[in-house]
Amino acid sequence: MTNSMQHIKIQPSLLDQMEIANNRILAQATFINDEPTQYTGETLRHAIRVINWHCDEQANLIDTLRGHIKRINKLIDDADNVLQGGNND
Repeated sequence: MTNSMQHIKIQPSLLDQMEIANNRILAQATFINDEPTQYTGETLRHAIRVINWHCDEQANLIDTLRGHIKRINKLIDDADNVLQGGNND
């Protein structure tokens, strides 16, 4: 275990980015739902590309969060091992 646990902190900005991406996906879907007849042809294709782009962004942020979760769980396991008198090497 390192002397600092700073490397496992989840930055609030990560959650903010996830919320922004989610809100953009919801906004685009709401626009399509509210005015479905205006979303045809190229306009619809563009709207779908926007939604897909934000979904990809969200997936990348989820992967980052998953990495943080793995590090946090490892730290918990290591700390538990130390508390039980085990060797964490």
